[in-house]
Amino acid sequence: MLWLTILGCGDRTEQRPAPATTGSTECATDEHQFEHAVSPILQRDCVTCHVEGGVAGASRNVLWPATTAGHLEHNREVLAPLALEQAEGQSLLVAKLTAAVAHGGGERFSPTDPEAAVFRELVARYEAPGGCSTEPEAPLCDPAVPVPGEQPLRRLTDRQYTNAVFDLTGVRAPIGLFPTTTSGDLYSTWPEANVVSTAGAEGILNAAEFVADTLAAQPRQTTGCDDADEACRLDWAKALAYRAFRRPLSAEDDALVERVLTSDADPAEQIRRTVGFLLQSPLFLYLDGTGTPVEGVEGAAALDDFAVAARLSFYLLETTPSDALLDRAAAGGLDSRAEVLEVAREMVDDPRSTSVFAQFHRDWSHLYRIDTIAKDAAVYPEFGPELVAQMRDELDLFTTEVVWLGDGTLDALLYSSTSWTTPELDALYGTSAAREGDGWERRDLGPDRPGLLTRSAFLTAHAYSATSSPIRRGAFVTHQLLCETMVPPPGIPLELEDATETNTIRDRLAVHRASPSCAGCHDRLDPIGFSFENYGALGEWRDEWENGIPVDATGTLADPDGSFDGVPELLDVLDSGDHVRDCYARQWLAYGLGREPVAEDSCSIEQLETRFAETQGDLRDLMVQVAASDAFRYRKEAP
Repeated sequence: MLWLTILGCGDRTEQRPAPATTGSTECATDEHQFEHAVSPILQRDCVTCHVEGGVAGASRNVLWPATTAGHLEHNREVLAPLALEQAEGQSLLVAKLTAAVAHGGGERFSPTDPEAAVFRELVARYEAPGGCSTEPEAPLCDPAVPVPGEQPLRRLTDRQYTNAVFDLTGVRAPIGLFPTTTSGDLYSTWPEANVVSTAGAEGILNAAEFVADTLAAQPRQTTGCDDADEACRLDWAKALAYRAFRRPLSAEDDALVERVLTSDADPAEQIRRTVGFLLQSPLFLYLDGTGTPVEGVEGAAALDDFAVAARLSFYLLETTPSDALLDRAAAGGLDSRAEVLEVAREMVDDPRSTSVFAQFHRDWSHLYRIDTIAKDAAVYPEFGPELVAQMRDELDLFTTEVVWLGDGTLDALLYSSTSWTTPELDALYGTSAAREGDGWERRDLGPDRPGLLTRSAFLTAHAYSATSSPIRRGAFVTHQLLCETMVPPPGIPLELEDATETNTIRDRLAVHRASPSCAGCHDRLDPIGFSFENYGALGEWRDEWENGIPVDATGTLADPDGSFDGVPELLDVLDSGDHVRDCYARQWLAYGLGREPVAEDSCSIEQLETRFAETQGDLRDLMVQVAASDAFRYRKEAP
């Protein structure tokens, strides 16, 4: 917990945009609505793939670009069958755009986004053509009607396991015994990051046996019972099982715990068997919970108080619920949203929550890559495990300071130029002149180093071995900051022409942008990635590319609309709308739920986004609001 030691831990409000207007204040005809509301979205999001020669050029939905005469009439005709076909109880067109059914381009927007309303109106006009306008839609979200998504069975992460075992027993299992959580580009809280393989099952056994052996070595100190008092040890075992299972024991649980403990007469062996059994039980290892069906809402169940307590504690503190929280659950003190908000706020004020904030941003920034990436030793002889560790610690220090000692806003996370550095990091940043000693020091990195995206750990993780990578950095921003999914079409050549003394990465990527199959993604990714070109493969500042040509960090985006030169100006363009703020809120929901948000979570997403805007991007409040959302407190069950 280096960041806690160093840190001493113990007016932008934007309105959500209204649905696109159809133009005329007197009569919005079908044609007018298509031209002024639908067509701009098609040209921005769809035409790059659904065009002759594009990824979807062989589908039945081949559109014409705006440069082609008659494109409006053609595109209206093409979309009509798709709009009128039904799938999942709605228009296939809307279902594809919101990813309710499989779509090669992924989710283009959520069901509650303004763009979805535009296409629902288009469908209504296809169904009843010739009218001036459609009736206003009924609200999609009713606060009184929870619509939760499916909740997967999740095994505890390695950090959650270690913390929970320590809080239950006072023993900290050595790192490496319990299976390591491997998240990749996912979140560490997701089931896919915590799959139990054959080797993993052995690791769970080894970790449980280590703890059991440690406790069994001192039977009286462990249980507080005399050697001859088996009844006392049985009470101890059942109390431990209650805390480990995070809920009252059923009759079957009670009998099983007694059978395990009494299977041997030796006090030490009783402890060893009981602890080993409890720490390998699915009731301890997995986060799940029963719920009570919600009257009048098919398939929705409210999680019981014990399940909510477990979710809260492992989400916000990465450990098992405290005795006080279990007591509150037993008293029915987690039934309402207001009660969950109260407890969640208390947890976020606990210094232990800073480790969650740090872990989220390691996952979110895909920092795992820094541990596997190789750097060219001839170009970067200083790169090695020690520097990597310092980069990781710097990112933890930066993100933790933002939420714990700073103003705790998304703006601070993305724009703050302050950080913590070592002599080695100062050499990268060019800030050695400010150094006063040999340890960690806080300093201002200057206007060219705004926020997390210009810290050495992020830039190093998203680069090549000897140079930067505009594609990797652009793809990260597109996916993690804008929530846009781009899937490379199959069968396209990924190789670029070799670098020469007269060309740059910008020149070489122009080949991809010239191809209809590639342009759809590269027109979006490349400008964003080019804004990072002043930062080399370790994040060091550079004014020239490797061949001596001056770096060109300029770019232009259509949505949000704007031109930029460098990362500070890119952030200003991205921040001009609600894209980044809304996407960031969705990322926290995904982390808290342990899964990708789905269509059923749309109302929870909308409420999170609205609240996040109202609080001017308050990060601590966002963590709390995720815990109080319907998606977090309810589960979907089979009818």
